[in-house]
Amino acid sequence: MVSSNEFVMTNGGTLYQSPLLSLTVSCTDNAIGVVSTYCTINFGTSNPLLAAGAIRVSMSGLTVATNTCYLSASNGSSIPVSCTSSSDNLNVTAVLLGSIGFYQAGNFSLVIYGVGISKNS
Repeated sequence: MVSSNEFVMTNGGTLYQSPLLSLTVSCTDNAIGVVSTYCTINFGTSNPLLAAGAIRVSMSGLTVATNTCYLSASNGSSIPVSCTSSSDNLNVTAVLLGSIGFYQAGNFSLVIYGVGISKNS
């Protein structure tokens, strides 16, 4: 899978880019034509994540129709999120449900359900 290696964040009203320290994407079933699998996106940040922020994942060759996803930190703690697919099923947005503050920079894992694989990409 090919992926971008950068976040564009707007923490505290300031727009800045945050290169990821690591990024891997894997799906439980990588066969073309699979209509319902889940994918895990592991990433490391160089800056803290806004506790009330959002992570938008854009997909190419994949579709996503879900409201189910999970986000966790490398220490095993679960971070509450709410997920929504776009109307064209090419993007999913995970909204972090924290109120104020930040999650420390580090490694995170986002699991997205309802993924379909339509192309070898």
